[in-house]
Amino acid sequence: MKKILITGSNGFIGRQLCAALAKEYEIFGINRTQSAQLDEQHGFICELSDFTSIHTIFNRIQPDIVIHLAALVHKNHADTSKANYDFINYECACNIFDECIQRNCKLIFSSTIEVYGNRQQALVKESTVCSPKSYYAIAKYKAEEYLRTHSDQLTYAILRFAPVYGEAFTLNIDKRILLKPIPLAYYFKNGEYQFHFCSVNNIITFVTFLIEKDTYGNTIYNLSDKKAVSAKELITFYKAQGWCKYHIRMPYLLCEAMILFLGVFYKVMKKKDVFLSIRNFEKLFSSTIYSNQKADTLCPLPGSIEDIVKGRKS
Repeated sequence: MKKILITGSNGFIGRQLCAALAKEYEIFGINRTQSAQLDEQHGFICELSDFTSIHTIFNRIQPDIVIHLAALVHKNHADTSKANYDFINYECACNIFDECIQRNCKLIFSSTIEVYGNRQQALVKESTVCSPKSYYAIAKYKAEEYLRTHSDQLTYAILRFAPVYGEAFTLNIDKRILLKPIPLAYYFKNGEYQFHFCSVNNIITFVTFLIEKDTYGNTIYNLSDKKAVSAKELITFYKAQGWCKYHIRMPYLLCEAMILFLGVFYKVMKKKDVFLSIRNFEKLFSSTIYSNQKADTLCPLPGSIEDIVKGRKS
């Protein structure tokens, strides 16, 4: 039985992959906390920054395949300095890659569609020139470049995820259309701007396919749903499920002015809010469509926003 090591196996995507792959493979995980799904023989508590312990875990497991999910993401309570993003998402990732190279492990690396930057074009493909803006995306892109420069030493696939959601996790959708905690939805302008998300079911389907068919290709795949959805479509969908009752049209320029003011206020008060910026504001409400044709041609990706209905109702 092949051994698969998943970093970040306690995260939302990691938990789903553990459950799906455990039927056919022996699964091991690396996390900052004890995994609820893996016993002590298979779940290891370890920081990515602890290179010595990482090396020991690799020696102990001798994995056939590594799925590297663990990363520093956009969290207000973490050290979100450029240096820390670079260390965790680039240097620590490269350490994982080097461990794979030493043992001839196959690698699946989770990257992000943010490496393309805030594109305002009809269709973003894997061949589109990257222009990462955030510290997170810059570090992820550097890690991708490291893999490309070592492509003769390692078999890998880079998966660029669109914002991920699933039955038990809809934050990436909610923050684009809901004013919490009240059940009120909102949109800007005419509400026709579109979002492209990625059902976690698409990730499970494609990762399982890559492993089963041994089809990595040392290449990049965009992973997203087949269909982008507009803000108005999402609100209609949410209202049909009873997840919000009302919606309003928000004045875009007023909100932009408020973001600018609060950004200055936070800076003067030396408080940190990594989300509160015009760049993030525009990213949430601008249409960018990602082509998943390359992945979907290899393995049909059926996931869509209907996937969340079961989880929300339960």
